[in-house]
Amino acid sequence: MAYLFSYFSLSLSPSTFISDRYSQYLTAQVIDSEGRLIKSTKSSFFHFLSCLPWVPAYCLQAGAEGGRKAEYLCPNSVYLYSPEVHNLLGTHVSYIDMTPSEFTRTLGMKTSVNVEELIGYLKKWCVKTSSASGPEGQEKQEEEGSEFSSTVQHVHSVYSFLHKNCSQTNLKELFQHTPAVFIEYNRNGDWCSGRFYHLKEVCWSDPTEMFVRYRELTRGADSTVQEPRVLAPFYSKLDDMKDLFKRLLTVELTPSMLQYVVLLELVCNSCPVPTVDVLRDVSKLYARLADKCKTPGQGEQEQNLSINPRYCSTLKGMLLDKRVFPTKDNSWVTLAHRPMIPDSKELEKIFKAHKQVCLLNLPLPEKRPAPRTKTGPSQGWSVSAGWFSEEDRMLFLEICGVRLLSKCVSTEAQTENYRPCPSMQRLVRSVVPYIQRFLYHHEDLQELYWELKKNNIRQTIRQLTYGQVGMLYTRYLLSVSDEEDPVLEMEDVICLLKDNKELYIQKDHLSARLDICRELVKLFSFESSHRKELVHFLSGLMTSLPDNAALKRFLQKECPGELPSEEEAWEVPQPVLPVQPIPVASPVVSTPEDEFRPGQEDGEQTLMCWPPRASLSNTAASRTERQQTAGPVEAVLKMWPPPAEPKDSPSYSPSSISNHSPRERDPEREVDAGREGVQSQSPRDGTAEDHPSHLGTIEPSQDVAVEAEQNADKAAAGRESGQHTARGPDQHRPDKTSGHNQQPFSTTIPEGVVSSMFQGASQRPPLALDSPVWAKPLHPQALLEDLQLECQRPSTVLFSDDQRDTVAIGEWGEKLVFSFLCHWRDSQAPGGPCLVTWYNQCGESGQPYDFKLIFNLTQEGEEVFVEVKSTVKKDRAFIHLSANELDFALREKERYHVFRVYNAGDSEKVRLCRIQNLAQHLHAKDLELFLFV
Repeated sequence: MAYLFSYFSLSLSPSTFISDRYSQYLTAQVIDSEGRLIKSTKSSFFHFLSCLPWVPAYCLQAGAEGGRKAEYLCPNSVYLYSPEVHNLLGTHVSYIDMTPSEFTRTLGMKTSVNVEELIGYLKKWCVKTSSASGPEGQEKQEEEGSEFSSTVQHVHSVYSFLHKNCSQTNLKELFQHTPAVFIEYNRNGDWCSGRFYHLKEVCWSDPTEMFVRYRELTRGADSTVQEPRVLAPFYSKLDDMKDLFKRLLTVELTPSMLQYVVLLELVCNSCPVPTVDVLRDVSKLYARLADKCKTPGQGEQEQNLSINPRYCSTLKGMLLDKRVFPTKDNSWVTLAHRPMIPDSKELEKIFKAHKQVCLLNLPLPEKRPAPRTKTGPSQGWSVSAGWFSEEDRMLFLEICGVRLLSKCVSTEAQTENYRPCPSMQRLVRSVVPYIQRFLYHHEDLQELYWELKKNNIRQTIRQLTYGQVGMLYTRYLLSVSDEEDPVLEMEDVICLLKDNKELYIQKDHLSARLDICRELVKLFSFESSHRKELVHFLSGLMTSLPDNAALKRFLQKECPGELPSEEEAWEVPQPVLPVQPIPVASPVVSTPEDEFRPGQEDGEQTLMCWPPRASLSNTAASRTERQQTAGPVEAVLKMWPPPAEPKDSPSYSPSSISNHSPRERDPEREVDAGREGVQSQSPRDGTAEDHPSHLGTIEPSQDVAVEAEQNADKAAAGRESGQHTARGPDQHRPDKTSGHNQQPFSTTIPEGVVSSMFQGASQRPPLALDSPVWAKPLHPQALLEDLQLECQRPSTVLFSDDQRDTVAIGEWGEKLVFSFLCHWRDSQAPGGPCLVTWYNQCGESGQPYDFKLIFNLTQEGEEVFVEVKSTVKKDRAFIHLSANELDFALREKERYHVFRVYNAGDSEKVRLCRIQNLAQHLHAKDLELFLFV
């Protein structure tokens, strides 16, 4: 037999054997002891043919080089080679090159593969062979996937065969209990190697690509990150695989929430100082974690995603103690630091200097990538490196309890010395019609226009009030947490729209039309983009408004059409000015101050004569009856006599209270000034002051005052020509030649008063009235003196006004002042210093001054100390003084000067001012000293 099998296996083919010679040996007869036939059965020869490994089969070698490995196998272990069988089984079975026949079927040689056989082979390939029991003899609960190598075509053929020939129930059972999902690790041509995993261990794709980007970190020796097994890179290129895994097997679409949280922490820990790329990657992880908290709806709303509260609670618990939130000071913090979203640049600038305020550093998202096509390089599974959903990122921060900065701040407008502002109302009245035309004809703003109409903007505009105030500032109150005290900040503003009902402007900026327009657009816009378009339009309008030709060209470009007649026009009411009756010229004592002292810009009442006149409200309401009986005589007699001035005072001037130079008195105009009376006290802008301290006071407008002055001049001219009025001769006009005997103040008394006081008696000479201490003559110098900068200026540096740049701002200002003083010294100008010493040139010296100047005015030399105060703002009114600086200024008096630098850091717009003799200005209350608590 051995010789026969050897001969057959080496020299004969089985088909020749079965057909020609040996078929008669396949069966045998079983007979009893008497030679009777019991049955026919397989012969021992056939048994040996079927069970012994005699078939010369071959196995294809794995790898790109290929090759065959020959071996003898049992017939039932051998497959007749065919492309169909090879596609399903690959190199993992043995083949024989034979044509299917009765002999092959008899011996059990296989020619095809069914579903059960393929599932059996798949389980054999994917399950790692190991001990059946655990370390304590307990049976293992879950099988472990094994390493596997094959061709890409083979893997695709196996899953495609199961997809087409296996039911969904059987498929789920197979993949849920068996690690049957192949993950590729390496590829060499058509050959690939990898490992099998359970379905719960894999996901379809990672939209963030963060696990690939940080692969070195996730695969480090000390890494605790469970790297996700992603299917899309391998299976998305194979037909029907997406449907198999996503629809039939319902594989997870993205990595788990825990995997993303662990990766987020790993990325943040790897970069102590956040970079731009890391911040963008962190934002992408934020957006993906928020997306993990969404679940699809049911039924028809399956496409609509809803927020799952349970998922949100789980996510917040995972991140509670993780330092994964980047801040503006380049650090990472936890949720315990109460981080906030800086959604307002204005509020961020106000509060960023406070240490308890933690503001997140969130980069802007890039534009969404264009839709990918099948011919695209990424084949539809990669995303833009910098793109993420801003909406999802904000949802993530909301889930974590991070609040918007604007939602934590309450604002309140604070005003002082309010009164109506007709000039601003006139400006808004002229601008609003153009705004309506612009919104109506602008295609992108059509929706905004109809939304404004729906909100009854026309009525809002009509009810808007306009006021100018002496001080205008906003009070900000930031609530960081319930356990901590709120943070308080105050900010001076130029113009402010309050609750869409009141528009304020600070009295010193009445001409700031662009600031008014920037604040006015808040009434017509809800989004920042709309606001920018309106501000741009109004900026061009303000430039073109004075020139009709330029205005016409501008309107043709921006809003060429007129407003339709059926559209209701938005109109601002005409400002109502109170009717000012021409006051009767009451007899009062007049001084030359009345003639040339101008009214204040803000319209506030000032001291117009000495002694002070009583306000008209005192004679018009409270004491009307008494004045009717007593007349003006009693009012003059009850004036308290101020102390007389020493006669040897050489510096006395009637205008010593103001900073104007003394003016030669004209007796002719002194009489006329008395006739002008109250007219000289009218505000500069001609409006009545609506302030609590002036209620009931009626002042003439500017036009009325001018008219009264003209009438008074005409009357004076008539008297000079001999046409005297019925009031009697002018008996008290001072003599121009009196010279030495002339009194310091001209106490010209109107005729009506004199005739009433001294009827039938000798006339009483005018009293010589001296001014009190606060009216003594001062050095005629301005409080804040502007200095011409003809020196070399430091280079421009961009500063912010927070506390971190305070030292740098001060150094820049001191460099500017040092350059100015050195230029003054080197110019050899009269009165210039001969020596300039800078005490902080090598660092802070701790002295209460920054410079010391020595002048050659005397033999010993005069010293002047200079303190420099710098600010990046152009008009900041507050200066910080230390206790040592204040004490030193009060001791040195006229030898202590303050140099104020505005627009520090800007070499083009920088402004240098000087305050001389700070102590005197403080005592005279020209400057006020505040204590902030």
